[in-house]
Amino acid sequence: MTMTEMTANDANPEMTRNRFTEPDWTSGDLRKLADAVVCRLQEAKPMVSLEDVEAAEGRLSGTADLRRELLAILSWSGASLIERVEGDRDFAVRIARAHLRFGGYAEELRGLSELLECALARIVVALSGRIDFDEIMAAASSASAGKPR
Repeated sequence: MTMTEMTANDANPEMTRNRFTEPDWTSGDLRKLADAVVCRLQEAKPMVSLEDVEAAEGRLSGTADLRRELLAILSWSGASLIERVEGDRDFAVRIARAHLRFGGYAEELRGLSELLECALARIVVALSGRIDFDEIMAAASSASAGKPR
């Protein structure tokens, strides 16, 4: 069943749209605060478009060579890196170019990491309204056991 196929029977009966009202955020009532978080998610607009997803995937898939080169550099000792830079001008230019490219790439990865954290938060808030939340998480855990990340 897809998320759009879910019915009210699949969710916690207490977690319905009619129940959500803007709480007093200073009250300290955790249930009301949790309801408010779910309410905010219900009202949340999409964070990215499908075009944004495709563009991000394209940028990431086009950087495998850069990632490999930067990770390979980390496998060398500092002395080996310095020796190679001092003794090989072409190598020095190549890693200087990688350094310049990496600055922008690292910033993109930080932005993507923040978006992925938002996705994880949205998922757990959406799942939290299910009566069988623990069972769902256990099923997901067993289904992903042994699979590479």
